[in-house]
Amino acid sequence: MLTEVTSKPAAASSWIPGPSLPLPAGDQTPHPTPLLSPRTTAAVLHTVLSTTAEDGQADVEAITRLWARGEPIRSLPRKPRQTLRFGVQVLVDLGEAMQLFARDQRELVGQIRSVAGLESTSVEYFADIPTRGSGPGGRRTWRDYTTPSRGSRILILSDFGIGGPAFHDRRGKPAEWLSFLNKVRREGCSPVGLVPYPPSRRPAWLTSSLPLVLWDRSTTVGRAAASVRR
Repeated sequence: MLTEVTSKPAAASSWIPGPSLPLPAGDQTPHPTPLLSPRTTAAVLHTVLSTTAEDGQADVEAITRLWARGEPIRSLPRKPRQTLRFGVQVLVDLGEAMQLFARDQRELVGQIRSVAGLESTSVEYFADIPTRGSGPGGRRTWRDYTTPSRGSRILILSDFGIGGPAFHDRRGKPAEWLSFLNKVRREGCSPVGLVPYPPSRRPAWLTSSLPLVLWDRSTTVGRAAASVRR
């Protein structure tokens, strides 16, 4: 047998709302951590971008050896020094595999210009491999790649085909990269790669054909110098 149930609605709350919390001050947007340590970025870049010039101070030891052997000094021996005076070309890979690092690329290009100087720095963009086309602007403006002036340092911001989707059909082939590296060396330029992947992921053909610097917070000036010398 059903029994009728009666209930009274709950009494209305008498609470009074208090003041709203203050709005946060400043920009609260989270900023990704840069790949290179901000404290050492300028020094690391100077090490990576510099080339060797045989126009330093007079090499007293070499001069002394020539005198001791009675040999004529036809040109003054000088010690090598690191310099940025030959200019820098930055090649920025915009291929699918490097999209994850797009923000880091943009920030690094600005830092490179600060270190090497606006007039001494040129920037070219490409996708997967420079020889398929490159340029300082959008993809529609890309043309055949042009080697910079003799003596320039060429810094390549790329994964060299290491990362990206497994079936990325436009990935730069080893033969293409080797051909490109041979071309710029014949023109008297010195290429260096800045790679966001550790040595354990680099193929043998790449490590044996190009100085590679790890694009990571663990990279110090000493490690960068050792990588460039290698």
